[in-house]
Amino acid sequence: MRCPVYDRRLTDMTSESDLSVLKPLAVNVARGTSHIFLLGIAANLISAAIFIVIARVVTTSQMGIIGIFMFLNGLCRLLVALGMPGAVTKFVAENYAKKELDVASGILHQAVRVTIVTSIATALAIFLMARQMSLIILGDESHTVLFQIYSVDLVAGGLLSVLNAALLGLGKTKDLSQINVGYLCTRGVLTALFVLATEPLRGLLAAWTTSDLIAMAILFLYNRKYLPSRTRLLSLGELVRFSTPLYVQDIVNFAYGWFDRAMLFAYTSLSTAGIYLTATTALGIIAGFPGAISTVLLPTYSGLHGSHGRKVLHDSVRSASRYTCYLATPLAFGLFATARAALTLFAGESYQEGTLSLMILCLFFGLTLISTNLGNIPLAIGNTVLSLKIVTANAFVGLVFASILIPYFQAHGAALAKGVAMLLGLYATIVFLRRELDIAIDQEALTKSLLAGVSMALVVLVVQVLFYNRFLLPIYVLIGGVTYLLALRWLHAIRNSDVELLKTFLGSRFEFATRPVERFLVRQTRQ
Repeated sequence: MRCPVYDRRLTDMTSESDLSVLKPLAVNVARGTSHIFLLGIAANLISAAIFIVIARVVTTSQMGIIGIFMFLNGLCRLLVALGMPGAVTKFVAENYAKKELDVASGILHQAVRVTIVTSIATALAIFLMARQMSLIILGDESHTVLFQIYSVDLVAGGLLSVLNAALLGLGKTKDLSQINVGYLCTRGVLTALFVLATEPLRGLLAAWTTSDLIAMAILFLYNRKYLPSRTRLLSLGELVRFSTPLYVQDIVNFAYGWFDRAMLFAYTSLSTAGIYLTATTALGIIAGFPGAISTVLLPTYSGLHGSHGRKVLHDSVRSASRYTCYLATPLAFGLFATARAALTLFAGESYQEGTLSLMILCLFFGLTLISTNLGNIPLAIGNTVLSLKIVTANAFVGLVFASILIPYFQAHGAALAKGVAMLLGLYATIVFLRRELDIAIDQEALTKSLLAGVSMALVVLVVQVLFYNRFLLPIYVLIGGVTYLLALRWLHAIRNSDVELLKTFLGSRFEFATRPVERFLVRQTRQ
C-alpha cells in the first residue's frame, strides 16, 4: 500500500504559487528566528560544558545521585506549576495584543500567587521529610542535607517557568533567549566554583539554588518592565480550567522523557544509573541541534497554517524535513561511530561502560529524527488533544518495553526501550497526523542522508579499529565530516535550489562562503 508520507511524487505536487509563498516565508522566518536558533545552540553547548565539569569531579555513583535530583527537580517543578505556564503564555499574549496590559499583568500575578503557595508547601514538605527521603531514596541518612538544600532551590526554581512563560507571551523571545543563555553561563561558573571548592554534590545544589535566585530576580524585573504594576485579576477558576489539560499533557511528557532513567533508578545501582545518565546527556547534546530547529518550526507552522492553510503547511513540512535530514543525520551517526572516544574523552574512562547504550540511542535517534518536523504540528493546527494522544501512546510503549527489558539488560535494556519508543512513537505520530491532514517527508533527502550517514559511520568505525585513541576524536570527526560530504556529492543530494536558498538567507556579503559549497556539493550535471 502506498504511504503518502513517504511518497516522492508529492515533491512534484507543489504549485509555482505555493513555492512563491514558501521561499520568501522560509527566508524571512529563518532570519527572524535565527537568534532563537543560535542562542538555543549556545545554551546547549554551555549545558554540555557544565556536565563535562561535573562528570570529571564526581564518581559514577554520585552521578547517579545527581540523576535522582534532576528527576526530583523536574517532577517537583512540574507539580507546583499546575500547567499554568502554557495558560500564562496564551492569556498574556492575547491581552497584550489587545493593549489590555492590566489584564495581562493580572494573569501573571494570579499565576505567581498560586505557584508561590504550591512551591512553598512542596519545599516545606521536602525540608521536613529530608531525612526520610534520604533514607528511602538513597539508602542512608548521610545525604539529608542535600534534600534540605534542594527544598530552598524549589521555592526560587518553581517560579521560573511562570516568569519565562509570561515573557514568551509578551513576544520578547530575544530577551528571553539572552536571559536563558546568561542564566546557563552563570550556573556554569557557579557550578565550577562550588563543585571544586566544596563537596561536589552540595556544591552542585548550591549552584542550582544561587543561579535560580538570580534568574528569578532578572525575569521578574523584565516582566515588570513590560507590564504595569496595576492589575485586573483573571478568575482563578478560568485559569485552572484552561491549565488542567495542559497539566495532564505536561505529566505525560515528563513520563515519556524520564521513564528509562527512572526505572533504572529502581532496578539497578546508582553507578549504573549514573553511567546511563551520562550517555543520555551526550545524546541530548546532539539532539539539541534538531531540537532548536523544532523550536523555530512551531511559530513557522502556526503562521503558515493561519495565513495560507493546510496545503502550504503540508509543503513546508516536506521542505523542513529535507534540511533536518541533511543537518541532523551526520550528528546522530557521527556520535554513534565515536561513542567510546566521546564518552571517555569528555566524561572519563569510568564511563566507558555506557558506550553500547549511547550507540543504541544514537542509532534510533538517527532513524527517527524526522519526528522533529512532526511533533509540533498538532499544536500548530490547534489540536492539543491529538498532541496528548501521541505523547501518551509514546509513553505507554516506552513503559511497557522498559518493564520487560530493564530487569534483564539494565542500562542496555533502557536504551533499547527508549529506542523502540522513539521508533513506534514516530509511527504513531504519522498515523494520528494522517487523520488530520496530508503530510509528506522528503523521501529523497531521508534516503540519501541515511546512506551518507551510514557510510560515514562505517568509515569512522574502521579507522578506529586500525588506530584507536580517544585523543584522536577530532581526527575521527574530520574524517567523518569529509566522508559525509563526499557521499552527498556522489549521491547528487544537494540541489541548486538548496544553495540558492542559502545564498538568499546569508546575502551577498557571504557569497565567498557559499561559492565553495556550491562548487563542491552541487554536481554541475544535475539540474
